[in-house]
Amino acid sequence: MGWSWRTILLVVFGLGALTVVGFVALSLRNDQQKREEEKLAKDQDAKKQKDFADGLAKQLEEVQKQNADLRRIVDGWPQPGVVPQGGGGGKNAVEVAQALAKAKTDAFLAKAHEVKIAIAKLEKEADSWGPRFKDVMVGDVGKQLASKKAHVEQIAVLVEKERLSADMARSLAKQLKTLLDPVEAAVKAENKFFAPDDSLVKTVEAIETNTQKRLREYESDRNLLESMIADSEKAPADAKTLKQAIQDLVADQDRKRLASIAAAKQAALDEVAKKIADAEVKGAYEIGEIKLKQTLEMTITEKQQMEIVLAKMKKDRERKLLEAKYEAALPDIKRYLAVFIANGFSQPDGERRLVLTSKSEPMSLNRLAAAGCLNENQKGLQNLLDIGSNFHNDRFKKNFPIQGVLMAKDLPYVQRAQELLREFGPLMVEKGLLTP
Repeated sequence: MGWSWRTILLVVFGLGALTVVGFVALSLRNDQQKREEEKLAKDQDAKKQKDFADGLAKQLEEVQKQNADLRRIVDGWPQPGVVPQGGGGGKNAVEVAQALAKAKTDAFLAKAHEVKIAIAKLEKEADSWGPRFKDVMVGDVGKQLASKKAHVEQIAVLVEKERLSADMARSLAKQLKTLLDPVEAAVKAENKFFAPDDSLVKTVEAIETNTQKRLREYESDRNLLESMIADSEKAPADAKTLKQAIQDLVADQDRKRLASIAAAKQAALDEVAKKIADAEVKGAYEIGEIKLKQTLEMTITEKQQMEIVLAKMKKDRERKLLEAKYEAALPDIKRYLAVFIANGFSQPDGERRLVLTSKSEPMSLNRLAAAGCLNENQKGLQNLLDIGSNFHNDRFKKNFPIQGVLMAKDLPYVQRAQELLREFGPLMVEKGLLTP
């Protein structure tokens, strides 16, 4: 079959037209698909933005809940214990709260600074007291002091006096630093709403009270010692050192005291014996009177009531006997237990350990027992010696043996102290000589 040139030309133009139409249709489809993809991407992006905004809103709500007090200040609401000044606006309330917090923090830091200076003075006094006192006790200055009995008696009191050691002063400084650290950290971090807690302030005040008391004692005793030294400058030196003179004085006083105690003990024991005899006679009479009223027809209830009455009478007699024994032992209690019944800021905290407290009071009977001080064995006696003579014990130690291994010469003293605690401990708690 033959094609004319016109036919061929029509076929070519027809195919070209179809190609153009197809190309246009394909382009339209691509544009539609692209628009759909862009719309889907926009929808997904919008959803992400909405989710992100919702998350931020939720986080903001949580922050607002956690900072309710701050939010109330910003909104102008009054805070517990804070009265906004200068109008009710939120900004004024914030400024007032910040000013109050800063004032309290500044006052706390100023007080802590004063206490720090006082502790440093106390440490210096404690460090210098020992060498100075030792020089006086054995040197030529002490021999001049020993020539006057009045001076010997006064210095003997200074020797017996319990003092807060330099180590204890350094311990107070460490306690103060521990209390100061969080406050200084808050100031350094520019936390404008921070203010020290009342318990923190009270603890620093307790440290100040203890420090100032001990510092006054050191300064007073140092002034007394120096005035006696100045008064004795022209006195002839005694043959004895001051230490020997004090030892002789104490020995003489002990002899007189022991004689007085022996006489008082005997008188007290005689009185106890009389009270016990009177109580037994009275008790026997009362029991006899009750028995006379018994009958064979007595009911079980009546018998039980009688047993209760008799038990009460027995308990009353035992209490009276304990009271009488206590009165007789009171001189020994004051002598052997002075280191436990005096007021102090330390309490037993396990075997051979003491812990500082904020309240000055006698030692705790329960803490002494928990520390093993009342156990009837060698270890119990050693524990009692360690607690009583511990340098952290800020009570007047008087004649109590010094800390260390329990020596044979100190054994009777510590045994007597433990006997008194075991026998009269609960009664001493009742009478306020010990805490529970």
